[in-house]
Amino acid sequence: MNEAPSHDAAREDARRAGLEEDKSVVPFSVSPTMTLVLEARNLERRLEKNLQEVGLNLRKFGIMGHLSSNPGLSFTDIADRAGITVQSVHTIVSDLMKSGWVTTDGMPGRGRAATLRLSDAGVECMDAARQTVGRIDEEVFGISTGKEWQNLASALRGVAYSRLRTRSGGTLKGTKPSGR
Repeated sequence: MNEAPSHDAAREDARRAGLEEDKSVVPFSVSPTMTLVLEARNLERRLEKNLQEVGLNLRKFGIMGHLSSNPGLSFTDIADRAGITVQSVHTIVSDLMKSGWVTTDGMPGRGRAATLRLSDAGVECMDAARQTVGRIDEEVFGISTGKEWQNLASALRGVAYSRLRTRSGGTLKGTKPSGR
């Protein structure tokens, strides 16, 4: 079992962050896991609020993202990729269809699954949503933020690419295979 970081390691991290003189700011060992969870919650709330301006929430945005990069997915495909139930996908896609953002190709039946695509309005909505995410990325991780945030953005991109490589069998379109 791994031990929590020592107080010496926490003090060294605080010293590098310029906080070594203020014991009231970092009186205990700081957990990277807890820090990431807390910051992720703040970003999630911020993104949810901003996505509402284009009529989306994170679930809808996620499903539309899957359809944007992989048109023609079935309800089951989306459920598997999103890690939610097929019933939840049906509910969300029904809302997206009512908004005019998603359409189906053909009708399901006799061994055929409905395939889903973004409509032209859905593509426009995704463009607006991606601009929203890009704006938040710039505000939180951009050049005007501290180097810690920029380093975190780089590390998170690395984690994302690593996970994508793992899921895709070692290669990504436009990237080189990892040396494993």
